[in-house]
Amino acid sequence: MTECPLCTQLLSIEKLKCDTCAVEYCGHFHFPALAALNQEEQYLVEMLILHGGNLKEIAKSLKISYPTLKKRLTELANSFQKKQEIQSSTL
Repeated sequence: MTECPLCTQLLSIEKLKCDTCAVEYCGHFHFPALAALNQEEQYLVEMLILHGGNLKEIAKSLKISYPTLKKRLTELANSFQKKQEIQSSTL
């Protein structure tokens, strides 16, 4: 969850804790831009990494056409850019 379910604005992280030694870090942390992507977008990024960027293999693995994959990648790039802009404006 990276967005507030009430107002849809990006959430911030105020505390990080190690479950092993119980040390806690308090402050104002932000999600990495990749974490702000939705589940479908994150899966597409995983596929890009796992297939070494080979779009034909990704399309085959996802059982979609090459043009459909290219469209999804364009949408992914646009979404990622918007999320980065939003995050940089809140820093």
